[in-house]
Amino acid sequence: MAENSPIIYQVESLFWSVETELAKRWALYNIPAIFASRPLIHLRVIVKSWWQLYHESRCARLGINRQIWERNQANPVVPLDTPALVASLEGVWRLIHLEDLSTFRPLSKAEEASMCLLALLIKFYSTTDREKWRHIL
Repeated sequence: MAENSPIIYQVESLFWSVETELAKRWALYNIPAIFASRPLIHLRVIVKSWWQLYHESRCARLGINRQIWERNQANPVVPLDTPALVASLEGVWRLIHLEDLSTFRPLSKAEEASMCLLALLIKFYSTTDREKWRHIL
């Protein structure tokens, strides 16, 4: 897959859409408490970490040199309701192939934490019983 393929643009759009929707929910306090008590930039850094992990693992899997370092801000942002946000977060999870990346280097503590936070967000928005998750949110 070429670095400028339509799939790359779709993936960039997915990441932008997730980041934009999470920022909206952060502003409305519809976010796990671990994010609500921190500035919005913290959430944006987490999404950037997912992007970096996606790209590094993709390049490791395909055996290519990394050429894309930043997301293209010109890609469209798709509004996401809660089911679409959950599906998009799960899509981000599926795009990151940690086993491919681990053949080249171990994850940093920050990268491990960002993946845990991705799992937390998926659970937070996919459960209807938020009280069940209260102790970890």
